[in-house]
Amino acid sequence: AFLFRPDARKVCLIGLGGGYIPTVFRMHLPQVSLQTVEVDPNVEKLAKQFFGFSVPAGQALTIDDGRQFLKRSQERYDQIWLDAFNSDYIPAHMTTREFLTLAKSRLTEGGIVVQNLFCGNNLYDAQITTFRAVFTKVFVFEGSRSGSCIIVASDHPAVEPAGLRKQAERLGGRIGRIDLFAEVEKCKASPVVNKAQVLTDDYNPANLLLMQKK
Repeated sequence: AFLFRPDARKVCLIGLGGGYIPTVFRMHLPQVSLQTVEVDPNVEKLAKQFFGFSVPAGQALTIDDGRQFLKRSQERYDQIWLDAFNSDYIPAHMTTREFLTLAKSRLTEGGIVVQNLFCGNNLYDAQITTFRAVFTKVFVFEGSRSGSCIIVASDHPAVEPAGLRKQAERLGGRIGRIDLFAEVEKCKASPVVNKAQVLTDDYNPANLLLMQKK
């Protein structure tokens, strides 16, 4: 995300998990104001109990549904990260054109939406198609071993794929343990997908598609 929007100062993360991402921000991106949204209060409890998670200065945690949070909030973010899923389930209401349109409306000029997902199923094709229905630019970073992908979408990214390596150099090549040069090599500027229908609030078999392997 910071390769495409290196000047980001406000980020919204939907999905806490074990608290790894907020910890990376605390340790390596302290200048960034991070708002985390997590629907399940037990996730926060477990993250604190087993992973040493805490909410540091400059960050905030809200227990709420991610879509409802964005609907009620009037804040604008440089980046919105969607990480509310696992290998068996994805919140279908956060995969639709209407949701992505809402997320887009909560971005600053040149802001980006980033989503973590699996790429070996039919949902991947539908999600790329849906992102393209909302955003002008849609890029994908393909995991080398995990089977996961990262979608980066924006109407006006500060950096295009051709400039990512230079941007990695400007950022010193690393953010914590993340090798930015290795990440650049994973970028697909024009991901090829099978024909798929746009996911909407009225038509959204997201979890059925998730189970259908390519």
